[in-house]
Amino acid sequence: AATAALRGDGAGASAAAAGGGVTALQSQVQQALRVSDLEASEEVLRQQLAALQAELDRRESQVAFDHQMHPGLVELEHTTPMPTASFGPVKVPELEYEDFLLLVAIMLIMLIFAVPFMTPWNRFCETRRHKVMPVLAILNFSILAYTLDRLYMISFNTMFFGSVKAFEIFIGSTESLLTGCVALVGLFVAWRFKDRILAFIGIEHGALLVGDFRDWATCWSMKRFHAMEIYILKVEGLPSVKITGENNVFCEASLGYNMEMRTRVHNGAGHRCVFKESFQLNFDPWDTDSRLYISVKNQGLISEEISSVQIGAAKVRKLEEKPMQKGTLGWGATSGSSSARSDQSAWDPKRFTAFDMVPAGTIYLRFVSVAQEEESVSFFECCCGCLFGGSRRAQVTAVSDTALLTAQH
Repeated sequence: AATAALRGDGAGASAAAAGGGVTALQSQVQQALRVSDLEASEEVLRQQLAALQAELDRRESQVAFDHQMHPGLVELEHTTPMPTASFGPVKVPELEYEDFLLLVAIMLIMLIFAVPFMTPWNRFCETRRHKVMPVLAILNFSILAYTLDRLYMISFNTMFFGSVKAFEIFIGSTESLLTGCVALVGLFVAWRFKDRILAFIGIEHGALLVGDFRDWATCWSMKRFHAMEIYILKVEGLPSVKITGENNVFCEASLGYNMEMRTRVHNGAGHRCVFKESFQLNFDPWDTDSRLYISVKNQGLISEEISSVQIGAAKVRKLEEKPMQKGTLGWGATSGSSSARSDQSAWDPKRFTAFDMVPAGTIYLRFVSVAQEEESVSFFECCCGCLFGGSRRAQVTAVSDTALLTAQH
């Protein structure tokens, strides 16, 4: 019995050992199958990778060939599609659509805020604005909140930072605009007071240095000027500068680029003075900006202006007479001749025009064109004369000052 028991245990052990060997064999077979599958998959992946690498090399060679054949060709970048909104058959980007909705909401909010100030609601809201405006503010806030809630591409932060950026752009543009305006105003002020600025620097006649458009357009030619003689007969009704003494009167005239011309001083003339003096100035009849300024002054330690008058170029051109056939100078026009008391006299009061002065007084003036002499013409004056209407020819034969003096004797 003991022997049989021992034999039975040996058989069971052999059967158990045989079962364990089969299980190990099955696991080895499964592992081998897995390895073979992995190797097959790896081989497939290698083949696919080789195919992709070959396709990539082909495309790179194609791109290189295209760049070589077409140097200006630019390769387009890959883009991703954006969400769109449909309006029937038309599609627009979703972001633009939401920007439009937000803009409409903001305009509606502004309109609601403006309602209390519009007719006919202003009558009702005029005395109740402290109650109406808070209600409208809550309503507008609700509209804005609802609009932002319905928009999924625009948030409150996006709107806030967009508003900050727009405000920054507005401030920068306003600063640039104000800087430009200040520069323009500075240039205008400098141009408007250029004469005073140049006089302060020490330049006596700044207009000759700067000039105006007419001077630059004509290359600083003098062909647009002609000589004009101003006759001063007398002044009347002058106020007294000093209570204790009479006026020591003289006249001073200025016109455009001319130097100031002065008469001699008439000592003790008082309220009335007969000058019978003349001087010549260069006159541009079409310069509407310049004015003839004549002032009557009193000579002293500091010359004081008694009265003055300003005459425009159009008025002077209207009163200007033709050149005289016989030259006359000063008192010589009425001395030693019987014609001095006739209507042909240069100092005939009928030929003079009275001008009221400021603050008081009357001055009698006469304007006569002077016959021009032939003068040498520079190259620039010749060119400008050809470009701007030709040179101005003398209408009367030139008469020199020596001939005028000889004619009086």
